[in-house]
Amino acid sequence: MYKNLQHISILLLLVFLISATSYTPKKESIAVTLIQKIDSSKATQPINLTFKNADNCLLYCNNSFGSTLIAPDTKSDTSFFKIPDHFTKKTGVLRWKLIKNNNELLSGTIEILPSNTKTHLETYFGPRSILAGGNDFSMFVAVPTDSYDNPVKTGTDVFINHQFLSSIKTDKVPTKNFISWKNIFSNKPAGRILVSSICNNTSSKELTTIVYANNPTDFTISAKRNHDFSDGNQITYFQTSVIKDQYNNIVSDGTLVEFNIINKEKMLLKTFGTTIKGIAQAKMLHPDHEEIWTVNALVPGMADSNSIKLRYKQVLKDFYVEFTNGNREINIGVLTSFMEQPVADGFIVKLYLFKKDSLIETKIKTSFKGKVSFKLSKDFYASDIYNFKLESGGIIKEFSNIKLDE
Repeated sequence: MYKNLQHISILLLLVFLISATSYTPKKESIAVTLIQKIDSSKATQPINLTFKNADNCLLYCNNSFGSTLIAPDTKSDTSFFKIPDHFTKKTGVLRWKLIKNNNELLSGTIEILPSNTKTHLETYFGPRSILAGGNDFSMFVAVPTDSYDNPVKTGTDVFINHQFLSSIKTDKVPTKNFISWKNIFSNKPAGRILVSSICNNTSSKELTTIVYANNPTDFTISAKRNHDFSDGNQITYFQTSVIKDQYNNIVSDGTLVEFNIINKEKMLLKTFGTTIKGIAQAKMLHPDHEEIWTVNALVPGMADSNSIKLRYKQVLKDFYVEFTNGNREINIGVLTSFMEQPVADGFIVKLYLFKKDSLIETKIKTSFKGKVSFKLSKDFYASDIYNFKLESGGIIKEFSNIKLDE
């Protein structure tokens, strides 16, 4: 009986011990709190987040600059997290999360606002050349930023100044989407437009666009020459009137003018000139035979001129031809001009060589002291009967059944 009581006592003691060792008092969880909430901050101002009971926590930060994890500086039950400087310089939304053992405990956002330091202005203006008349324009764009290249607050006033001739205008254009811009249209007169801007007492540099004359309108032409003989030596000068646009602006220097010449054979000759102070000049060598030229000019695709006619008189009345050295040497001249003087050096003489009415060769030579000589070598032209035609200054002479000797 005693032994049974002893066994029961031992069993009760074991049950009590087991119950005592399996019971653990429930530990109360301690809440993590943010001591001071920060909703916004100026760029470059230090940002420190302070938490209570944030032992063994990390602060995750993210903005347009990038992401990072920050370890705290802990004193007693208070943890201090210092946001890195390069995160505080970038405007926009800074997002943060307090993390412990990969679990998010708290989160929030801080808006970084532009700094109050001196404003910097980047400006753009273009195109740098436009046409007069009021339909063409250049766009001016101002990009104001703080010292850390952050855009200023939306709605910040930018004053855009533009000057043309005696007129100066100022427009107030608030920033939107980081920029302020304005289209500046041309006026009817040609000239220069100067533009600058001011934002927060900061001035931009001066920018310029040039207003060029618009498309040219029709104009007139004239011709000048020393004489009207077709000597193939003198020069005829062509000149336009002052070419202007529809707003009375003189066209830009360097405007190309094309002079077209139609001769009696309906062949097209061309010469070109470029304008200086609205006037274009071009030159053309006189023809070497009687001729009539019909001349007009144009600025391709834009403007046209009147037509003028120029007549050139025959300079040669006749010329002398001599066959020597077994008819293998043909001497022409002296070719005389309109005052019985020898024609200028370089006057063209053509020789057409025929055999049985078939043209076998054409020779072209130019005069020297009014004379030209053709030589027909035995190596190329066998002894036979040939026909000759000579042409110079619009005069043609033919010689038939000429035998070339051995």
